[in-house]
Amino acid sequence: MKVENGMSGYQFAHVEVYSAKGAPGGQAKKKNGQRAWTAQEILDEAERLELASMHVAEGGPPPEIIPGEVDDFPSLRDAQVRASSKKESFPYTEKDGTVSKRQRKLRADAASLYTCVISLPVLTEDALADPALKSDCMRVMGQAMEHERKRLESLGGRMMMGVVHWDERNVHVHLYGLDLEKGRVDHLHPGRSAKTAFHEAHKGKSAKDVKKAANAAYCDAMREWQNDLHRDVFSDAGLLRFGPRRARLSTAEYNKLKAAKAQEAVDTRRADAAKARRATYEGALADIVRKAGSAIQESAKASNEVAKRKVDLLVREGDAEGKAALAEQEINRGREMSHNAEAKMRAIEVGLNAIETRQMDYRPEKEKKPEGLKFGPAAPKDKAKRTTLADAVRPAYDFLVGIAKRAFRLRQKEADLTQKEAEQADERRHQEAEMRRRAAILEKTEKAAGRNIPDDIAAIAQDRPLENNHDDFPGACFVTRDMDFSKLSEKFDETTNLDLMKAHRATSDAVLICQERPEILDDFVKGQQAIEAVAALRGFDLETGKHDPAKAADKALATRHEDQLPDPIKVVRKDLQRQRQRGD
Repeated sequence: MKVENGMSGYQFAHVEVYSAKGAPGGQAKKKNGQRAWTAQEILDEAERLELASMHVAEGGPPPEIIPGEVDDFPSLRDAQVRASSKKESFPYTEKDGTVSKRQRKLRADAASLYTCVISLPVLTEDALADPALKSDCMRVMGQAMEHERKRLESLGGRMMMGVVHWDERNVHVHLYGLDLEKGRVDHLHPGRSAKTAFHEAHKGKSAKDVKKAANAAYCDAMREWQNDLHRDVFSDAGLLRFGPRRARLSTAEYNKLKAAKAQEAVDTRRADAAKARRATYEGALADIVRKAGSAIQESAKASNEVAKRKVDLLVREGDAEGKAALAEQEINRGREMSHNAEAKMRAIEVGLNAIETRQMDYRPEKEKKPEGLKFGPAAPKDKAKRTTLADAVRPAYDFLVGIAKRAFRLRQKEADLTQKEAEQADERRHQEAEMRRRAAILEKTEKAAGRNIPDDIAAIAQDRPLENNHDDFPGACFVTRDMDFSKLSEKFDETTNLDLMKAHRATSDAVLICQERPEILDDFVKGQQAIEAVAALRGFDLETGKHDPAKAADKALATRHEDQLPDPIKVVRKDLQRQRQRGD
């Protein structure tokens, strides 16, 4: 499936916070062995200062700034320094045992810079070579920045600036946030905020258990953050929430899923654009009528006011007969100007209606004949009525030519777009016909060889919709109205955690495939919900494959099945060289 002017793949987003000093105590490395970057070093890298961005080649395109609270690096640096210098209160115990409040400057290793990187599955060289693709990328990154801005502001933070790098493999944007009041930014990080809240709510409990559960809360919050990003930004852009490994898809299956999601986004944007075009066109002429009428009324009013002021002045200066005559002349002149203004306003009203109803159209310039107006397809057939219409619009002829020209261009653009969409629809129909032709050949060949013809091939060849039933999805769980729920409950009781995880994946696939089969889609959705409910009762995480009895809603069910995925093998990297990653 070919996707026009779209992007396909899965989303990539990552958040991190940095302090003025790097790691606690000003160490050069963090606990995981990675380099502890300071906030200013991060900004140096973003600005592509010399020796600060050794992982990219020199001479590439400069960073592109998306303005937020500030629109340049010096302002961002100053704001970060001021934020890291904020004072915060802390309890202080006096010698007599009383507790008071004191203030001190924010610790140098306290996080004071919030960052977020949003990377798109688009090669930078492709975006730079295709203005339409680049514009699409900038639109999606702008929407992601707006999404993060709203989230940060709801927490008291500020979206300071966005920086797009065009000198790395994938198109991506770095977002930088600060809390100008508190200085600290831990509360802006979804995972850190959830982890801190969990610790506060479970003070006094076993440190080991609390730490493990707090880490789980951290992961849950980050997953929710990713889900929100996909729902509000990346879903409409045609990107998937997860990559192929997470969904256990083959390359072919994943490519089909990517193309379908991307085409869905393109079709949605095309429909929205067509709707917006129609609304713009319908509102354009109405707006022109309103503005033109207002302008003519103001002109007539001004003309009358000028005449009145001149008459009043002459009367105040004396009662000589010559001045009285001049006064009468000014009155008549004012009346004539007012009459002309009213005639022009009537001409504009008649002309705009004629242009909108296609009684009159724009006539482009040809050879020595200037541009002007001509009778349109809806013009009256009677010659006398045509003459009346031409006389009515003559006082505002030049003005109406400009309006008709704009309407002509709008109609021409709409016609071109409609033709293009029709051509694309014809191309899709041609591709479907070709698919049916090939399926018919395969059906004939299989029948001649005496082999069974697969149902899906036969359906395509005969132009019938593909019909799936519950049995076509082995391993998937479905719930029907006439099902014996006691047997379903017994089946769940015998299912291990890992088998439950496999059933959930198979059921999720069935839900995706059956989007156009509502008669069985609902059954699989109910099955998916049933599996998720059972997993919650057991305390089993269907995404990570981990079992945590402390999170079980039913303690008895938590001990019935305790199997889970083994912990991954940890690899400690000894190479201290900074590794290039998507979105760096």
